Amino acid sequence: MLDVGCGNFQRIYRNLARRRSDIVVTGLEKYEERSIYGPAPIYPPCATDRFRRLTCDVERERFPFDDATFDGAFLSHVIEHVSASDRMLREICRTLRPGGLMYVETPGPNSLMRRPRWLPRAGDTINFYDDPTHIGTPYTFDRLHVELESAGFAVVAQAPFRQLGVAGAPIYLLMMAVGALPILSTEARVFAYGAGVRNLVGWAISVLAQKASD
Repeated sequence: MLDVGCGNFQRIYRNLARRRSDIVVTGLEKYEERSIYGPAPIYPPCATDRFRRLTCDVERERFPFDDATFDGAFLSHVIEHVSASDRMLREICRTLRPGGLMYVETPGPNSLMRRPRWLPRAGDTINFYDDPTHIGTPYTFDRLHVELESAGFAVVAQAPFRQLGVAGAPIYLLMMAVGALPILSTEARVFAYGAGVRNLVGWAISVLAQKASD
């Protein structure tokens, strides 16, 4: 697997590699030992030979791999930080084997919902523009389709991203209510409310795209 914008590997580990011991991950990150958010030491469960992190500016540099190197790619909450997304997507496609799959996740239109006036700021992203490293406007499914197809992919599945699915709605509402309690710390309130609202509204969108087979 190729993990583009891998950070410390925590996201791919929790979403995929934890459940698939046969997966070997090579990650690309712009800076050595850090991400755009600061220091990024390898997530402890990923400090094994299964995970390798290389330095590469994925917007401007050719990926340091031969064509058709990887079976799959993981692009989670990266594309919204990249201005040259077309070049990055073409490089991912080049390094995937024919028929290879790529998972893409990014804030969608629902990430534009307003932060409540009573909720303090504590570094958590509730609105798309809370994160100053986000570029442009949130992706829609249509926009993702266009960019992926232009890079050589076909979208085979798509959905709003929710950790527990629609069945988790009561839990999400409870978390939002907890976030409204002024007796809690600012960090706890923002975390609880943010996690609740992101899952309730499908704040992020995700697609599974496939490189054309020979």
